[in-house]
Amino acid sequence: MADKESDNRDVPVEEQSGLQDSEGEEVLPSPKRARVQWQEKLIDLLATQQQQLDELTRQSKMAITASPTPSVVETESLSAHATASCHVRSMFKLTSYDPDASAYSIEEWLADATKLKHELNVSDLLMIAKAGEALKNRGQRYFCDWRPLCRNWENFCGDLIIAFPDRETPGSRAYRAATLRSRECDSLCEYGNQKLRSIARFYDNLPWTTILSMVAFGLDREDVRSALHIQKPTSDRELMKVLSEFDARLNTPSNIRKHSEVAKGSGWKSDRHTREDHPDMTHGKAKLKFQGLCFKCGRQGHRQALCRSYQTKASSKEEPPKIVPIDTEPGGIPSCTYCKKMGHTEPKCYFKHGKKAFILKK
Repeated sequence: MADKESDNRDVPVEEQSGLQDSEGEEVLPSPKRARVQWQEKLIDLLATQQQQLDELTRQSKMAITASPTPSVVETESLSAHATASCHVRSMFKLTSYDPDASAYSIEEWLADATKLKHELNVSDLLMIAKAGEALKNRGQRYFCDWRPLCRNWENFCGDLIIAFPDRETPGSRAYRAATLRSRECDSLCEYGNQKLRSIARFYDNLPWTTILSMVAFGLDREDVRSALHIQKPTSDRELMKVLSEFDARLNTPSNIRKHSEVAKGSGWKSDRHTREDHPDMTHGKAKLKFQGLCFKCGRQGHRQALCRSYQTKASSKEEPPKIVPIDTEPGGIPSCTYCKKMGHTEPKCYFKHGKKAFILKK
């Protein structure tokens, strides 16, 4: 009771009267409503979904503040990869091909280009444009005039094969593979590449021992041939390695200087000897006129080998020299017994020997 009185003292008078009235009256219970089971389940389901949505929203906000979303990173990587691939596709080039000068056929060149097209996944139009840049001379002119109904890679390859057929026969390929020599090439590596390519064009299933013997047969240097027999390379890569090593030794500055000096010292003699043996052969584009005297007739402008005088070098060696007496006139002027003219003798007669006569003065 004391506690109740103390509480009532603190509360205002108006509120105390309201409390007394409420204590005096009876509180009637609220009417109960009938509950439906499916409504309760629906309410529980909506509440659960709302909680899940709130949790997902909270997690997404935390991820955004921490780092970019994975979808953005993947998009950036894909765009960078696509840019790099487009750059590679637009920057590649095909090997040049000349229908008149290339050592392989148009079918081989198109087969390599087709493999590259599938590897890079390039479109037909871009591949045709790259092939047009690689074609040279007659091939370039054909590409400029090429106007097909359907411009695709298959039609382009078919038209090129028809326009530039392979004119080599099996016999010519066999002859090329057997007779190619290393002196016909600028280096041993170039010889090795051309030799292996010519052998493969003739027959691509030859055993390696046969191929190695054919390569060694075409070498002009005995040291390189001996090295192949000693080392016995087992593949084309090892063979090219041996040839490149010898190229590196031969292309040193000392060897280049020595070969150039030998060529300068022996080139004039060999050229002179060849021209004397074969006067009709010319060893240069511009033939210089000879300014010396002929050893046979003494005239200027031609050599002894090209002299057209009647007396030959062989007949002059075989016939013994004749002693011709010198006939003089009473006045002391010599006379020739061959042409019957005065002023010279027979050994120096112009009409007989073709040499200019000299007047002998007493």
